[in-house]
Amino acid sequence: MHSTQETHSLRPRTLLPLLQLTMTALLVIVLIEILATPAPVHADEPVTEQTIVSRNGAHWNAPLSSASSFASFAPNTKPKHKLVGVAPSDGVQTEFSTQSIIGKDGRVRVKKTEAFPYRAIVYLRIEFEKGITAECTGGLIGPRTIATAAHCIYDPAWGWAQSARVYPALNAKIAPFGFANAIEFYSVQGWITSALPDFDYGAIQLDSAIGKQTGWLGMSLLKNTDLLKTEVRVTGYPGDKPRQTMWTDADRVYRTSPSRLFYSNDTFAGESGSPVYAGKVGGCANCVVAIHGYGMTEDPKGRFNSGVRVTPQVLSNYLAWRSLP
Repeated sequence: MHSTQETHSLRPRTLLPLLQLTMTALLVIVLIEILATPAPVHADEPVTEQTIVSRNGAHWNAPLSSASSFASFAPNTKPKHKLVGVAPSDGVQTEFSTQSIIGKDGRVRVKKTEAFPYRAIVYLRIEFEKGITAECTGGLIGPRTIATAAHCIYDPAWGWAQSARVYPALNAKIAPFGFANAIEFYSVQGWITSALPDFDYGAIQLDSAIGKQTGWLGMSLLKNTDLLKTEVRVTGYPGDKPRQTMWTDADRVYRTSPSRLFYSNDTFAGESGSPVYAGKVGGCANCVVAIHGYGMTEDPKGRFNSGVRVTPQVLSNYLAWRSLP
């Protein structure tokens, strides 16, 4: 009896540290989740056209950053050249954007997609409700963040995308870095409420840090004078070429507005969301200056393709998205 009583009297003292550790661990997890959750827009804080919104209903205003750019990253990791069993484009019903070949088609196929910066360009297979499947292009701008056009992930008629699969550097049926899945979609209030081209940009958060393998593009604010004398590239997955092949075209910006850039790079449906990026300017190499979204039909003068310009607020929103855990 004495031995049994000692055993029972020891159990509470033995379990107490375990309970304390468990409670401490739970408290830490809760605090991490609270800190990682973007602050909501408060009653005294106005909802603007640049207020961030997410598929899951979060909305907040990203503080205006003093940064003028963030750098690209080119790792030395080797691709695995995985064969895609089922073609990602099988069953795709919608290719966003319109035909936008200006004069002679200047696009060139990228055969070595595993080379940087092309390895940071991604093919997007996007699923909406009612079985609607679409394809777009995007660009990695961080370990787990894709920059793309808002209309690729939120459509006024279909609502938010329900899922997306991301294939960096996809080359026909070869996925050099495999794929990642979307876990959240983001855009801004101006796109959700008005669907105006000026606000047609967004981001996808991934379930893995695949960008550490592929690297990512930088992003930069440029003055009009710099933009108008800089060669830019639009690289993506056009629907008029062999399926799931990457194509690029180099040209320049011909006109600017406060919120958009107008350029003569050739594009086609499927390239919505493609990064418009400069090789090196202002000390920033392979940095995005716009997000491609439209053909000549959306140019008020009917002459050029266009995309949302990287402005201080656009850059601030992308900095906020890429900082999410």
